[in-house]
Amino acid sequence: MQTAYEEQVPEIWPTINVKKIMDPWIKQKSFPMLSVQVNESYIEITNDGDWMIPLTKTTQKYLDFNYTSTIEWLNLGKNFHTIISPKLSLKDTWVIFNIQQTGYYRVNYNNENWLKIARYLNSKNYKKIHVLNRAQIIDDAFHLMIAKQLKFSIFCELSKYLSQETNYIAWYPMIKAIEYLSYLVPFFKGQPFKVVIVNQLRPLLDKIGYKEKSEDDDFIKCLRQEAVKWECVLGNFECKTEAVTKLKWHLEDSKNNTLLPWWRKWTYCDGLAVADDVTLWFYMKTFIDEKDTKMFKYLACSNKPIFILRTFIVMRSNPNRYFLISKNYVDLFHYIVMRHARNNTILDYILNNWDETKPKEISTITALIGIINNVYSGKQLDKIMTFVKNIKEILLTINVPPVIRNSIESRTQNCTECAKMVIDKIIQFQICSIQTKVNIRLSQIKRHIYSCGIMCI
Repeated sequence: MQTAYEEQVPEIWPTINVKKIMDPWIKQKSFPMLSVQVNESYIEITNDGDWMIPLTKTTQKYLDFNYTSTIEWLNLGKNFHTIISPKLSLKDTWVIFNIQQTGYYRVNYNNENWLKIARYLNSKNYKKIHVLNRAQIIDDAFHLMIAKQLKFSIFCELSKYLSQETNYIAWYPMIKAIEYLSYLVPFFKGQPFKVVIVNQLRPLLDKIGYKEKSEDDDFIKCLRQEAVKWECVLGNFECKTEAVTKLKWHLEDSKNNTLLPWWRKWTYCDGLAVADDVTLWFYMKTFIDEKDTKMFKYLACSNKPIFILRTFIVMRSNPNRYFLISKNYVDLFHYIVMRHARNNTILDYILNNWDETKPKEISTITALIGIINNVYSGKQLDKIMTFVKNIKEILLTINVPPVIRNSIESRTQNCTECAKMVIDKIIQFQICSIQTKVNIRLSQIKRHIYSCGIMCI
């Protein structure tokens, strides 16, 4: 690269060391974070590494998002840089760096500049900021907030503008932010971050609607799918009502009232979440008759999992359907545990009716670990451990193979106390294994609760 550069540039140009410029970009982790302090007549820039960075910027007063050529370089070994603007007062104007994201770096402004950008985004002029920079602003602000370098309140002010945004590119960083925090959804409840997201999604769907239109481009279609998906995940009832209406229409004539492939999961899962008993039963009957086993997993989406479990238990008693039901009941049990074990009513029902609800095809340990992984409070974990200590005989009977049990009995036939000691140790080992898993899960829950707390700062 050095040779190619020297062959192409005029001799009057200053000589540069390509290796010296490129090494920081290749050898350092992540990418630069510029801290920008906007003052009335000058801008101070702090670089957190040794990168040589091409700077581009624009201002509210002299707005130009099309000029992407480098205005200045942040030089090697110089992590502090000042841009003087003698002819430009920056008092009442925002400054945005990294035009159209042509540079590979993040930018953190002083609070006043962030708020000026937020006010502009929340005005009718927001489209005057290039869509790539609108996306960059949300992306940088979110990562700074997670790193505790930006106040949550400022992120809220910036992202509030998305309620009027319909461009998929601008929405993309927020979609990825929601995905990043999706593991915290069970803890959100009334958390501020959930309120922020819902307040943005609702106006968006009011604008673009739930139904696809022939004139929609692919970006709008993708944005609609993401918006509908996350609105339902966050528990919006209107979203689920739309889904169950679509589901009923589909079930009336599944051969002719077909669903677009990318809308099936939403229609089945979120529709069943609020479906009544009649619709649930009709759904089960339709796909059992058609032997379409792929559809069974969506039953776990229902807000009536006890009804589903009881129905399947009854169906298993039918010899003609035993194989079909038993085969899918294992998966259904796992899906229900994943979605509903956090619900105390469901957890109590499963534990209190263990022999009935646990599929015979899986071990007690396997079933318990599945439940442990999907509860979200210390009290629920305590409840599981109490249950475990009360089913010692079940643990021994189910999880110790007959060969081992027979071996213990034959080797200790002349020593009843010895046999009892060996069996007790096996049971104790199993209980300790479960307790270890419970402790790991409790640590995870505490970390999640702490992470969720960051959203309230």
